Amino acid sequence: MSLQIADLKTDREWSAATSFKKQEFYDLLTWFSKGYLAIYTISIEKIQENLKQEFSFSTYQELLFFVLFTLKNPTTYDVNGIIFGISQSASEQNFKKGLLILKKAIELAQQLPTQSFSDEQALVAVHSKPELRNTLPPTKFDRPDLRGPKRREPKRGSGPAT
Repeated sequence: MSLQIADLKTDREWSAATSFKKQEFYDLLTWFSKGYLAIYTISIEKIQENLKQEFSFSTYQELLFFVLFTLKNPTTYDVNGIIFGISQSASEQNFKKGLLILKKAIELAQQLPTQSFSDEQALVAVHSKPELRNTLPPTKFDRPDLRGPKRREPKRGSGPAT
């Protein structure tokens, strides 16, 4: 038994599996297919036809679902292979390939950050600059009291004299 997109019926199930509601997934799928074509210059169907073999994920939809599921639910490639009915090596190769396509899709949709960092030290160096730190004083958030309404204590001296 392997996980199939057809198994997802509600937005809650879609979100649990991919972090996206169904409509959001299909909106991203449009960009994902464009990202695939930008990298490989030929459709996923044509590549399979030319190679005369079927891929583990034969559609953009299946590949995007696999990548988003893996990002949302990090496991080992072995476990992903079991979940999706593929080998460990196919799981690793498809995730790396799909992640590259997803990055290209996000780039084409102009949703990548304008600045990139080569490593963690570069990121820390930029964010440690004083002008980027939040200089506002901390604020107190009003949070609801989940313990229920507070009981009123009677004021001293306001009750009947005994």
